[in-house]
Amino acid sequence: MAKVNPKEVKEKLEQWAVLQDRLLKLEGTRNKKLDPHIRQFEESTKPIREEFDKKAGPIREKAAALQAEIEIMLRGERDAQGNPKPATIASVNAVASIERRDGSRIINAKKFFDFVKNKNEKFWQCFTVLIKEAKNVVSEKEIDDLSTKKTTYDFSIRINR
Repeated sequence: MAKVNPKEVKEKLEQWAVLQDRLLKLEGTRNKKLDPHIRQFEESTKPIREEFDKKAGPIREKAAALQAEIEIMLRGERDAQGNPKPATIASVNAVASIERRDGSRIINAKKFFDFVKNKNEKFWQCFTVLIKEAKNVVSEKEIDDLSTKKTTYDFSIRINR
């Protein structure tokens, strides 16, 4: 692994900072030039946007109500276990569906513990204790004593001001 040359890094940081300053100045100039146009555009289009919002509001409300109604209808049909039956119904212009999506498999820790007879190192690597749940069983200090933290090293660069 190469040794870091602080002088070389500092030189490159200064070059980077100069480029960032140039970008900020360019953005500021652009924004100053655009600002009156943006204000004029917003003012001139205000009646159009207000008219749209006035008309779109009731349509959105009706669409949301219909969506809720359709969902209730589709979720109403159940299988033998009482779960919604997957279904897809299409009209000419729209499709509604209930799709089954299985989450990640989760093993019950107690069942797993009872099932596995050889509790070696590989067995113990299977377990992760959730901090939130552990707080219901042991104190915060005990959690700190029992836990470890994985350390990562993230790169960041910023203007030093």
